[in-house]
Amino acid sequence: MSKIIKNQPQIDCQSEYGVLHKVVLCEPQYMEIKEVINDVQKNT
Repeated sequence: MSKIIKNQPQIDCQSEYGVLHKVVLCEPQYMEIKEVINDVQKNT
C-alpha cells in the first residue's frame, strides 16, 4: 500500500533528543541495510 502525500509539510529536525511529534513509517520490504554499522544489523 502506498499513498501520495500532497502539500507535504517541511521536515525540520533541530536535535535527536527533542520531543517526537510525528513519525514516518514504511513497510519492512522497503527497508534495506546497505552498510552494516553495528552487531545488531549483522544478524538480519
